[in-house]
Amino acid sequence: MGRRGKTPLPEDEIEPTTGLIATALAALLAGALAGALLFESTVGARRRRRVVDVLLRLADGDVLPEASGRIHDPALREAFRQLGLRLLDAHRVATTDRLTGVLNRETLLRQLDLEVERAQRYDRPLSIAFVDVDHTRRINDGQGQVAGDVVLCEVARRLHDGTRAVDLVGRIGGDEFVIMLPETDAERAGLAAESLRRALAALPIELPGGMTTTAGLSIGVAGGRGTSLRAETLLRDAEAAAGAAKGLGRGQVYVFSAPPQVSAPMARDAAARRSPRPSTPRSAEETAPVRQADTA
Repeated sequence: MGRRGKTPLPEDEIEPTTGLIATALAALLAGALAGALLFESTVGARRRRRVVDVLLRLADGDVLPEASGRIHDPALREAFRQLGLRLLDAHRVATTDRLTGVLNRETLLRQLDLEVERAQRYDRPLSIAFVDVDHTRRINDGQGQVAGDVVLCEVARRLHDGTRAVDLVGRIGGDEFVIMLPETDAERAGLAAESLRRALAALPIELPGGMTTTAGLSIGVAGGRGTSLRAETLLRDAEAAAGAAKGLGRGQVYVFSAPPQVSAPMARDAAARRSPRPSTPRSAEETAPVRQADTA
């Protein structure tokens, strides 16, 4: 009796089976990579964008220099497309604030560290603006939480649209935002912040129910250059300047100014009393919208 051989599958059944396996494997890979991306913060945006670009081009059937040919299986191409879209979506969820769409706190602080490192390495200026939206509690109490959220979203959008492509805007918490301005000293950053403040104050924001309001901003600016920069110091000084702007009338910009160099005992005393205060204009005509904050 001869050995019984296995009956081969018809060709029309082999192709669907291969496609299902490829789709399943790609879907599992997509889920794993998307989940890992939520926790992974070391891959640069350019590298991630390159990975997604390759996946989408493979999905379109392109021949890539990195590959030896194109993918002909429609199921596998669709799986690569879905993988690329999931990576984009996972990156968005992991790095942006859900309400406003700008950078979230974690991404903002990580980017600040990177910008400080770059400025230190190349001896370049870097400034940040700490933006506090005025009277949000009044809006929330009078018009409701939804109206308050509308104001925050519109402020975030206008801050993003009103800054340069190299600047970064993020929500650090509540009604507070931070703008990073690379290659910009504190004086120029203060002028840019004042321009943003005026632009936002001049345009009404439409609220649910047909009502409108305006957004006042109290902004604190701090900056430095090269090896003198520290991320935590920049953030602290800018926040202190914003607090001074709020405490002295709101709706204005204050630029933090570091104290002059002094001896070690005096420096310790000065650090203990460190707080921003506005400078006094030399004349009534010099009452500028951007005021300088120094230390006591």
